[in-house]
Amino acid sequence: MADKQKIPLTTEIGSSGLTWYRPGYVREEFLPELVGRRAIEVYTQMGSNDPIVAAMLFVVKMLFRSVNWYVEKADDTPEDVAAEEFLKSCMDDMQNSWHSLMAEVASMVQYGHAPFEIVYKRRRGWQDDYTVSSKFDDGYVGWAKISIRSQNTVLYWDFDDGGNLRGMWQLAPPFYQTVFIPYEKMLLFRTESSKGNPEGRSILRPAYRPWFIRKTLEDIRNIGVERGVAGIPRFWLPPEIAAPDPSSPNYAAAVATRDIWIDVGKHIRQDAQACIIMPLAYDDRGNKLYDMDLLTTAGAAAGITEI
Repeated sequence: MADKQKIPLTTEIGSSGLTWYRPGYVREEFLPELVGRRAIEVYTQMGSNDPIVAAMLFVVKMLFRSVNWYVEKADDTPEDVAAEEFLKSCMDDMQNSWHSLMAEVASMVQYGHAPFEIVYKRRRGWQDDYTVSSKFDDGYVGWAKISIRSQNTVLYWDFDDGGNLRGMWQLAPPFYQTVFIPYEKMLLFRTESSKGNPEGRSILRPAYRPWFIRKTLEDIRNIGVERGVAGIPRFWLPPEIAAPDPSSPNYAAAVATRDIWIDVGKHIRQDAQACIIMPLAYDDRGNKLYDMDLLTTAGAAAGITEI
C-alpha cells in the first residue's frame, strides 16, 4: 500500500454530506413536492388555509414580537460602553423597527429558514431620501435596514467546492432580475443547521402527511356535499352529439352542444340555485334524445360525510 500523503492540519478533507447539485440546489428532502419552491408553496398553503396551523404560526410570530431585546456590554471600559451605545443606536435607526424585523424572522418556523440582506448607510442626519436618513449625524456606518428576502424568491444557493455557503441567488418581483446576495451581506436564520443546510427544516414538515390526507378527504367530501352526496352526473346524448363526426357539416354545432352539457355537469351543485333544463326531444320511437342521471358511489351510499 502506498504511503498516505501528508496533509496539513489546516486543510479541510471531508464534507458535511449535504446533498446539493450545481449550481446550488439542495436536495435533502425525499418528497418531490417538498423540494425548493414547491415546498414553500405547500407550507404557505398550510399556513393560510389550515386554521390550527395558522393560529400556531400567529402565536409564534406574536411571541417573537413581544420579546424585549437589549444590549449588554462586555466590560465597563470606555470602548465597551461606546460599543454598547453604538449598537443600540443602530437597532433604533432603521427603516423597519426591530420588533418588525423579529416578526419576519419568525417566518423561519414556517419555512425552515429566513434569509435577510443587510443594507448599510452613512449616518449623516436627516435627509430628503428617507432610505438614507438617520437620527444621528456622526458619520458612522449603520444599518439602513435588515430586509427579508422572501423564501419563495430564492432561486438557488451558492456553494464553493467544499460545500461552504457563499451566498444566494434571488429572482423576485416586480422586475424578476437574477441578483446575487453574498454571504457577507446576509443574515440567515434557520430552525436547525443539520449538515449546514441553508434551508433548515420547517416545523410543519412532520405534519405534511396528515394535513395532505385530511385536505384530500375534505375536498372529496365537500364535492360530494355540493353534489348532494348523490354521485357523478351522467348525461345521455345522441351519438351525433356525444361523438360527432369531424367530416359532418354539423360538426362545429355538435361540439358546441356537447361542450354545453359538459359545462352543465361541471357546475351541478346542491344549493339554492340548483337547476337543470333538459330539452324535450324524442326520436322516432318516442325515446328521449337527451337524459340525465347520477352515478352513485360507495361512499355516497354509505353516507360518508365526516372526516
